[in-house]
Amino acid sequence: MNDELNADDRADLVAGLFDRIDHLNRVIEQRRASADTDPLAVEEFTARRDKYVRELNKLLWSIGLTGELHMPRMAA
Repeated sequence: MNDELNADDRADLVAGLFDRIDHLNRVIEQRRASADTDPLAVEEFTARRDKYVRELNKLLWSIGLTGELHMPRMAA
């Protein structure tokens, strides 16, 4: 699929994935900071974020790049 996309289409996909990952990172951080956090909700948001990270990595890999996810550690 990625081989069929032109550079503008790939750029749009990357930007969209960045936005989704950034949004989910903020949601996960807010949920973890909340006193009444539902661990299952955090797990679901994390799984969704990780899916987008894998999609982004596939897209980056197709043009010879790699990416990593670095999350700040939350205070216990």
